[in-house]
Amino acid sequence: MKKILALFLAVGLCAAALCGCADSAISVPSDTKLLGSDMSDDSSAYRMRSDLKERKIGISVSSLRGNFMKVFRTSLMNRLKKLGFKEANVTIYENNGDTELELKMLDLLIESGVEQLLVCPNDSADVPTITNKVVAAGIPLIYFNYIPDEGERARWAENHWNVSSVGADRSQVGKLQAVLVASIGLDRLDMNHNGMLDYVLIEGPEVSPLSALRKETFLAEMAEQGVPSQCLEDHFANWSREEAHAFMEEALAKHGSNIELVLCHNDAMALGAMLAIQEAGRIVSSDIYLIGVDCELEALDNIRRGTMTGSVFVDGISQAGDVVTNIMNNIDGFANESATCSDYVLVTAANAENIQGILEHPI
Repeated sequence: MKKILALFLAVGLCAAALCGCADSAISVPSDTKLLGSDMSDDSSAYRMRSDLKERKIGISVSSLRGNFMKVFRTSLMNRLKKLGFKEANVTIYENNGDTELELKMLDLLIESGVEQLLVCPNDSADVPTITNKVVAAGIPLIYFNYIPDEGERARWAENHWNVSSVGADRSQVGKLQAVLVASIGLDRLDMNHNGMLDYVLIEGPEVSPLSALRKETFLAEMAEQGVPSQCLEDHFANWSREEAHAFMEEALAKHGSNIELVLCHNDAMALGAMLAIQEAGRIVSSDIYLIGVDCELEALDNIRRGTMTGSVFVDGISQAGDVVTNIMNNIDGFANESATCSDYVLVTAANAENIQGILEHPI
């Protein structure tokens, strides 16, 4: 199944290039993950087992909203049901980002008799407390969409605790954005002919370590790719479309056509910037480029039409598969790696339709 899907996607990417999509001339390096062949459901890996139907699993998340959780949850449940788990025995609690509520709900899940806990923590600072609580209850713990730092994972190993984690390498986001920029080529990017790329950066909250990491890895990869650049404006827009729109209006009024790229740390901000760009009479993928992160459906539609240049997608399907592997290892007495990483996916007009299909119909 995976080989067939990989071939289908390869044909699809070639066809998109031949059909003259908005970024058909953009050619990313061949080793860059555009759409992973592992984004499929290999049914041969899921054999029904009668001993799993009464197993209870608890899941703690901040929110079930958003692309990642929709894809991850659907894929996870499909895989668990194919193995023989009952959906009624999988309990999911949302805490809306409230740490106190998060801990109370974990207590409730533990008291309900769940045999394994899957946790997407609200904050890295909560992780030691969560770990201690679940370990004290004697329940295997799997963090998902999050990989704790080496110090925390070393604590698990030193104490021989049954704790593992599955997540994406968050440093890849800035790197993939830079790979896409470099693939466009300085000759197309340098529209004011000053020998470098002039861009504005729209970050999340000022205190966000995620924003800092994305910025750091983008700059490092740009240097690695040999693309000289300078940041004209760096603004914290708190993940907000409205704030990004207001900032972009000001930046365009100040710098005008010298802005050649707008780099955003999520798609909500990218969509706000896109509106300001359109209102200023600029044309994305023609006289300015625009790149985001997260692959909201609205952003994917704009990428397909060329009004956004690209985005970066976190692969919830791969993470679901890795989590199920860890669940089964816990049941069958096999050790899990402390950290299992999945790849982010670079999204352009060539594969945006496929990503949209995954979001609308998760496997």
